[in-house]
Parts: sequence; C-alpha cells; structure tokens
Amino acid sequence: MCALRSTLIIDDDIMHLARDLAKVERKPVSAVISELAREGYESRCAALRANGSTGPDRDFGRLPDRRVVVTNEHLNALRERLGV
Repeated sequence: MCALRSTLIIDDDIMHLARDLAKVERKPVSAVISELAREGYESRCAALRANGSTGPDRDFGRLPDRRVVVTNEHLNALRERLGV
C-alpha cells in the first residue's frame, strides 16, 4: 500500500486514545488513525446518503479498491471525463 506523508494537527486526547489502541492492537499509531478515519468517513457518508445527499460527482462514500492497479487507460478516461 502506498501512503502519503502529511503533517496533521491532532487533538491531544485523540492522539492518546489512538496510542492506547495501537498498543493494544500491536499496530503503528498511523495505521490505527487511518482505520479510524476510514470508519468515520464511511459512517458519515452513510448518514449523508440516508439524509438524501448525493455528494460529489464520484461514487459518494465509496472508497477506492486498493487492489486495483491504475493504468494509463484509467488516467486517460479520467482526463477525458474532466476535459483536461
């Protein structure tokens, strides 16, 4: 899995909770935070869909399948769709 590096400012209480989970689950803190963010995103999107929101142009609330290899054909189709 490819990960982007970024600097985030996370509230102290959330960081402590994430560290506690990481210790219990024997995972890196970054993996725990990513999992929590993913779960929160999916939950929020489900709530928005339940309230009738259509969201952005893409498949709202659907995370990409990480097993899919992005090819030039995928990129060309996206460029064409965006008119780039």
